[in-house]
Amino acid sequence: MSTKYSNYILENFLVKRASRLRKRQQKHLTQRIAVFGASFNPTTLGHVDFIRCLLQSSVPSFERVCLIPSGQSPLKTAAEYASARNRLQILDLVLQTQFTSLERARLRVETTEVTRQSPSWMVMTLTSLILSHRAQESYTLACGYDHLLQMHKWYRWSDLASLCEVCFYPRTQVDILNRIAAEACVALCRGKIKVTVIFIHTAQKEEFFTLCVQGKGERDLKKLAQYLTLTCDPMANIRASSASDIRAFYHNTEPNQNNVPEGVGSEVHHYIIAHDCYLNNSASITPKKKSNTKPANR
Repeated sequence: MSTKYSNYILENFLVKRASRLRKRQQKHLTQRIAVFGASFNPTTLGHVDFIRCLLQSSVPSFERVCLIPSGQSPLKTAAEYASARNRLQILDLVLQTQFTSLERARLRVETTEVTRQSPSWMVMTLTSLILSHRAQESYTLACGYDHLLQMHKWYRWSDLASLCEVCFYPRTQVDILNRIAAEACVALCRGKIKVTVIFIHTAQKEEFFTLCVQGKGERDLKKLAQYLTLTCDPMANIRASSASDIRAFYHNTEPNQNNVPEGVGSEVHHYIIAHDCYLNNSASITPKKKSNTKPANR
């Protein structure tokens, strides 16, 4: 039996075990937790906005927010990352300086993916969380709009239905008011994943709903009624910040304590310079081209 096949069998066993445990404990779940996974490479002001949005969210509301720094993406090389130690230190520094003690009490950082040797698959991270916490927590995967367009390409994406709910938040420069995004949303609902999509304006919500139901048969309409929630939150205004542009800035610019790039706080800037986090990071020379989508890698 090959190692790859053995790993797949083990994955199946763990995912099914977590799914059964979650289903059995469904009525006894004590806390609703938002799960926010990102490379935090480095932690940007956009990340800060997203975390604060989750803490302040009322529909849906969360008791706590679980931050998951990713390990190595299957579609990226190790050279594109600052060390795990530096990424975690920067994240902790941001939490200490950007959030109050009351806010920090509702935040926790899970290093599950950073310490895992294999590529980061969100389905296995959620499985690990459910098994380690004995399904006492209900998880909602919090994502930007860009992931709505790609989630149906994620590794074992259909297993998310038995592990968590998913909530998509506005992301600057990502437009979902189109048929492609609507069909991607419908596909998730067909897979029995409970989906919430947050909009800033009511008109956006109504337009997206029209796109989702347009031309759909009775079966799809029932799935949408059961699994899709559309809601508005005017406060869900998350700043755009490109981590790849920030990394390129440090690679291509002479270190200067006073020259802070757009998208990071001064505390992060000073740490990056002091520890040369991206000085020799050859994979970060070129800023990312503006795009409405990201590759599916979760």
